[in-house]
Amino acid sequence: MNQHRTLTLSFGFSFEDLYRRDALVRLDDVFLSQLQEAVPDLHGRLMAARKDPASLALKQSSELIIEVAPHLEDFIGKLFGIHKALHDLQARHHELAPLYAVKRKFIQKKALTGQTPEKAAAIDGYAVAAELEAFTLEPLTERSYADHVSRWMEDEVAHAEALRLAALYAAWAVLTPEGKITAKVLPWEITNSYTHPNNTAHKTENSSEENSIPKELDLKDAAAKAEYDTIMNVLKDVNFNKTKAAEILKIDRKTLYNKIRNYEESNARS
Repeated sequence: MNQHRTLTLSFGFSFEDLYRRDALVRLDDVFLSQLQEAVPDLHGRLMAARKDPASLALKQSSELIIEVAPHLEDFIGKLFGIHKALHDLQARHHELAPLYAVKRKFIQKKALTGQTPEKAAAIDGYAVAAELEAFTLEPLTERSYADHVSRWMEDEVAHAEALRLAALYAAWAVLTPEGKITAKVLPWEITNSYTHPNNTAHKTENSSEENSIPKELDLKDAAAKAEYDTIMNVLKDVNFNKTKAAEILKIDRKTLYNKIRNYEESNARS
C-alpha cells in the first residue's frame, strides 16, 4: 500500500481545501481578520477597494497592493508552516537592502558618471580607502560603506568631501582590475557585471586590439602578461572569489594578490 505524506496547513485547513472555493473564501476571511487586528486602517482601505475597484487610480491601486503584500507574505508563511525560514529570508533581504540602494542611487547614478577605466586607473584606491576610514571612524566594509554613504547623501553639501572620496573608491573598485580583486566593500555583482558605456559592446575573436603584437616584445613581460591574463580569466570564472581562484591556481591568496599588484604597477610604469 502506498503511503502519502499529508501536507499540514495552519488555521484548521487541509491541502484539499486549497482546491475548494468555499474553503478559500474562509481562508480569505482568516487573513482579513488578522489584517484588521494588526492594521485596521489598511484593512479598511483594502475592503473599500474590493467593494469598488474603480474608485482607485492605477497608481493608488498599485500602492495598496504593495502595502498589503508584506502582511499577505507573513500569512502565507504561517499557513504553510514556513514562517521561520521566511523570516530568515526577510532578514537577509533587509540586511542587503542598504547595499543595493546605494548601488542604484549613488554608485550607478553619481560615482560612475563621467568615469572611464583610464581615469579610474589613476586612482590610488588604497589611499582613498584610508581617507574614507578617517570619515567613517571604523573599518571599511560593505555595510559601513553603504550606511555612511546613505547618511551623507541626506546632506550632500555638508558631506561633499566624504562623498567625493566614496565616489572615487567606487570608480576604482568597479572599473579597474585591481579594484575588482582587492576592494573589500562593493558587492561582487556590482563590480563584476558593470560595463562602461564607452566599452565596445562586441569584439571579434580576431580583434586587433586584443591580438596585436608589439614591435618590441620582452619575453619576461610576455610571460607576466600571460600569467596575469590567466589569473583574470580564472577570477572571472569564479565571480572574482579570490579564495576559489587561489585554490584553482594552486597558490595562496597573498601570492595571488601580489602577482596582480606587481603586474599592475609594472604596467603603469611602462
